[in-house]
Amino acid sequence: MAFVRAIEVMGRKNEMVRIEQAVFTSARTDRGVGYQVVATSPGVGEADRRELAIRGPSHDSLVEIGTDAVSFNFFPLPSGSFCISRTTPAGWEYSGRGGTQVYTHCLVVPAKILLQCANHPLALARAAAVAGAFDVQAEVPSALETLDFTGTAPAVHQASLAQLVQQVGARQMAMLVQSVLTAACTAAASGCASAEQLIAWLLDCLPLECRTAISFSTGLRYSSRRPFRILPLPSDPAIRRWLAHQPNVTVLDLTEL
Repeated sequence: MAFVRAIEVMGRKNEMVRIEQAVFTSARTDRGVGYQVVATSPGVGEADRRELAIRGPSHDSLVEIGTDAVSFNFFPLPSGSFCISRTTPAGWEYSGRGGTQVYTHCLVVPAKILLQCANHPLALARAAAVAGAFDVQAEVPSALETLDFTGTAPAVHQASLAQLVQQVGARQMAMLVQSVLTAACTAAASGCASAEQLIAWLLDCLPLECRTAISFSTGLRYSSRRPFRILPLPSDPAIRRWLAHQPNVTVLDLTEL
């Protein structure tokens, strides 16, 4: 119920709807060894489970390498629901081969719930994180609980948009909106805002009916098996050059406009 209370502060109470969840990480289970969907709540269907496994990030997937690295991710699922997930480091690989284990907690969110939150996945993700819904579990149970949800979010965060104009600039943001709406994938960076802030502002600029079409990651590296409409542009010049040569990827550094 903590998740319910945290969401309610975003707006008035609304009809209770359920959110399913899943965890993707590296483990040894009866399904196999390595990165996999290790646990789900009862309502996660097989098609959605397969999609979560395909898109699940493994080691070296995060742009940042520190223990505090985090990525919020959003994409559609075969069932018509959406995945809103949080990816973080979670200690060392269980296998002892070396390297950091990557842990992704997924919320399977019905379209109805997303609409209650103004089709703004980051608004829901942030509330879920504050409520502890994304907390890393040292020992993940084989079955997770279904979460209760109620609440709404504002269609536009006016204070954030004002900050956007001051920090990024209206012309630069217009260029970002145009790129995200027309390109298959935009790798974007701004010298004065994090990827999470930039994407939150981008969603605020879009009509509600357009927002669910914008899949995104705030902290994962580009991968052709994880197609996102927008993701962070790393600072490494070599990676930027490599990205610029990937098919259907537009590199956009707002500081150079």
